[in-house]
Amino acid sequence: MAVPEEVKKVPRPVNTTVYDAGRDGPKRFFVRERIGCKYIKGHNPQPVYGKVIG
Repeated sequence: MAVPEEVKKVPRPVNTTVYDAGRDGPKRFFVRERIGCKYIKGHNPQPVYGKVIG
């Protein structure tokens, strides 16, 4: 299931992404920070994620 638009529109820090944990309750959606990008030869660059913010 995709993250609802009202959850995506909540103000949050720059370079963060909202994820769906797939379970019900108050901890269903969480925010992770993006710390960089990893280049793999012959493939598209892949994001590197850091810790969970909230």
